[in-house]
Amino acid sequence: MGFDLDGGTRIMSLEESPVMIWPNPARESVTIAFDSGAAGTIEAVGADGRAVRAWPSTGAATMSLDLIGLAPGPYVLRMRDGDRVRALGALMKE
Repeated sequence: MGFDLDGGTRIMSLEESPVMIWPNPARESVTIAFDSGAAGTIEAVGADGRAVRAWPSTGAATMSLDLIGLAPGPYVLRMRDGDRVRALGALMKE
């Protein structure tokens, strides 16, 4: 199941994208494990809906993201690959 916004951007549901994010809450770094390799850019989206940090994907099934300098609070992690946007999960930065 996915959602189509403005006829072009497709947001996939979490059921389509099983990932594990740990530790959560996190302080300095977080690890993301995908069901398969990931391509695109991983973004941290703040409560205001804006992407506040981006990490290029390595294409690996597991990645570590540096959170140093990211303000404490709740974020949604998403994967952007061209016009596709995939929600990965929630992250609480301490």
